[in-house]
Amino acid sequence: MMPPPPILRTKLHRPPILAAHLHRKQVLDRLNQGRQRPLTLVSAPAGYGKSTLVSCWLESCDFPNAWVSLDENDSDLRLFLAYFVSAIQGIFPAACSQTLSILKVGHLPTLSVLAANLINELDQVEKAFILALDDYHLIRNQRVHQLIAKLLGHPSAIMHLVLIGRRDPPLPLTALRARQQMVEIRTQELRFSLEETLVFLRQTSGGPVDGAVGALLAEKTEGWVTGLHLAALSMRNQNDFKRTLAALPMENRYIMDYLVSEVLSHHPPAIQESLLKISVLNRFCAPLCKALCGLHRDSTAGGLMGRDFLDLLDDASLFIIPLDDEREWYRYHHLFQTLLKRQLKQRLPTREIAALHKLASAWFAEHGYIDEALWHAHASGDSALSTGLIKHHRHDIINLEQWFELNRWLQRFAPEVIEGHPDLLLARAWVYQRQARYAELFSTLDQLEPIRSAGGPLQGEVQTLKSFHYYATGRAEPAATAARDALNHLPAEYYSIRGFALMILAAALQMQGDPGQARRVVMTGLRQEAAAIPVFKTMLLAALCYIDWIAADLNSVQVSSAQLFKHGQKHDLPETVAVASYFSGISHYERNELDLAEHFLAPVAGVPGSGDLIIPNIATYCHASLALALTYQGMGRAEEASRIIESVIGYMLETGNPDLLELCQAFRADLALRQGQVAKADFWARQHIPAPLAPVFHFYAPHFTLPQVLIARRTAKSLSEAEALLSRMVDYYASIHSPRVLIDVLVLQARLHAARGDASQALEKLTEALALAEPGGFIRPFLDQGPELAGLLDRLLQQNSALPYARYIRNAFAGAQSEPPNDRSAGPNRSRPSLPDAPMMEPLSNREIDVLKILAKGMSNQTIAESLFISPETVKRHLSTVYRKLAVENRHQAIASAKSIGII
Repeated sequence: MMPPPPILRTKLHRPPILAAHLHRKQVLDRLNQGRQRPLTLVSAPAGYGKSTLVSCWLESCDFPNAWVSLDENDSDLRLFLAYFVSAIQGIFPAACSQTLSILKVGHLPTLSVLAANLINELDQVEKAFILALDDYHLIRNQRVHQLIAKLLGHPSAIMHLVLIGRRDPPLPLTALRARQQMVEIRTQELRFSLEETLVFLRQTSGGPVDGAVGALLAEKTEGWVTGLHLAALSMRNQNDFKRTLAALPMENRYIMDYLVSEVLSHHPPAIQESLLKISVLNRFCAPLCKALCGLHRDSTAGGLMGRDFLDLLDDASLFIIPLDDEREWYRYHHLFQTLLKRQLKQRLPTREIAALHKLASAWFAEHGYIDEALWHAHASGDSALSTGLIKHHRHDIINLEQWFELNRWLQRFAPEVIEGHPDLLLARAWVYQRQARYAELFSTLDQLEPIRSAGGPLQGEVQTLKSFHYYATGRAEPAATAARDALNHLPAEYYSIRGFALMILAAALQMQGDPGQARRVVMTGLRQEAAAIPVFKTMLLAALCYIDWIAADLNSVQVSSAQLFKHGQKHDLPETVAVASYFSGISHYERNELDLAEHFLAPVAGVPGSGDLIIPNIATYCHASLALALTYQGMGRAEEASRIIESVIGYMLETGNPDLLELCQAFRADLALRQGQVAKADFWARQHIPAPLAPVFHFYAPHFTLPQVLIARRTAKSLSEAEALLSRMVDYYASIHSPRVLIDVLVLQARLHAARGDASQALEKLTEALALAEPGGFIRPFLDQGPELAGLLDRLLQQNSALPYARYIRNAFAGAQSEPPNDRSAGPNRSRPSLPDAPMMEPLSNREIDVLKILAKGMSNQTIAESLFISPETVKRHLSTVYRKLAVENRHQAIASAKSIGII
């Protein structure tokens, strides 16, 4: 699993309170009075002491509290949540662990799921606490604001949220006011009164202050605390401050620049220069200051080392704020930094400021802070420096599968810059592949064509992506050739990409009709040293699931997915667990084991209350959701099926994924047909532009919906169109050795011939479909076609009663229970023993009975979890419920009780 987004721990430290701080009891009392409400909003322009006020309050508060200093980068929802959760875990280490796991995967769930999960986890925190988000005005992402709005819409009794910013956030503040759920501290309350101004000036300047001076300064600054602070620093060094004060500009916006110039003028030129240079940094430490300013002994900076320089600034109260308890990292007060930057632009030419950013970028890169290195590289205007950072570090995060981070880096570049650099273009192509944006991926591959024969790693990457392109468009031989070529050029340490190339090679061999060789490729890979790397092994185990699915081998799918699930749990890989659960779910669906299908698919689809939330990549989420919708439909829960597909379509619109959106809209038409809404499906079909036939390696493809609509129209023209389309599909999927798809196509052909009155052809196609379906135990491809298929099965059995699998499926239509032919372990709707009358308050669920049966074999909780593909914590919850229902205290009593009433 990729680690969560990188966190700067320094941003989680509350600003310390300086000795000269003025304790403002009246405002602090207001903050205390609102502590029981969900939200406190502190909103005022820069320099009014917002952060200092809240920090002072939290220091004296008897509630646990946490702090996040936000910046522009935190507008990314994932990064915002990473800081949000990390701050809370600083006081409650076990809190919000599920949300943190969600952040480790490439695809975030819908905002509703994300918010519901976070709200539930916050309510599990054992003690009320306060979370302060400073500089919230820097958040520009509407999804972050929507998440906060959802949290405040269902306010936690545990968390009190404090938002500190220069302007009101785009939240439902009117509603919060109306419900008296918010306390507001604004500019008027933050302004210092004349009395407070005099006290503050005396404390800060270190001497007496003339009342007239204080009054004039209070009038000029309008109680602006940062202006007062600058004035106090200036007063330390001037004998005739009244004359200086009289020279203050009339307009408030010029006062700060004037005062900063006054303060700087009392330091040696070298110190002034260093103060200005450091203003390009959003945070700094002694070695970084030294690298930027060349501070060392016997220098013109007054003989100061980097550490001594910072101590001088700290002692002089020059608006530097320590960011950790060790006082290693600092930042400027934001307003002071803005003013220094303005002075820097006046004193240094643009090229010298750019050189400072280059120095900062080099220092951050050398010390592993790549995100900050990239920020300074961009600020320097040196595109070669920026692109070089991507080139040298992108494979590190690809191996960690930090696709969101790679995408965030790329978003800093203009499209023309990306298109001019192969490494950036390849990075973008990999992001598209991961996001299932295949049209954009294939377009990018055209741009990469000139470097296909460049040799070395770049050729290996391009060939890997080309192999996927060939495979996705049904060209098995060039796919296999390109994958082999890629493996010859890819370095051994490109674990993720090498694993993907092996996956495509195996799938291409299966497409060529050589499943044995496909499996040998995977098994050989699993014996390589690289198999010790979790991401590499994940690719190979997932490859087994895909080729087994395409081959219609559900028995092997369940074995492969079980191995993948165990691997994912062992290495804490939530995306891997999601893929394994998805394959388990669709295999159970196809066998008409709908309860088990729901068990595996619902967590992947993000259904609230479905157990441990599993977060997949976006393609897995999409197809798991569609499979779950059909599972609900098969259970007679049509409204839930419709809600699922509408939710997925909404998410695809929200995230702007055109390929998956089109697929989901086709599925909505498919579901409409199953629910008898023929006109709705027909409306989709008349606007649909069929894509060329392509391999199907996921649960659903739009190719199957159009012929069903054509059959439903029941006109001579539509049936003729359906026949031509299905005939092409049979030829195509037979040529690429795709038995799973052929089952569906043959069943549709049987329906088509029946609709045209050709019983002989209908039964022939049905027999072919049954022959392909029986080895894997497929049931749903027949049940999903409704009563027409049941009638065809009756006619087939009348002609030949010695077709046990046909009778088995016919019984499934009728809801009858029977063991599958040849004693297969799987079957549709397998019955459980009926429970005799027993003194139980509640019946046991199917899952609880499963747990009991394995428990009776003497298995541990861990073994039960592995057998049922659930976590040990879920097993414990099931056992606790079983003990309560059976009125027993331990596992031995539970087993004895269950045996006595005939459950096991």
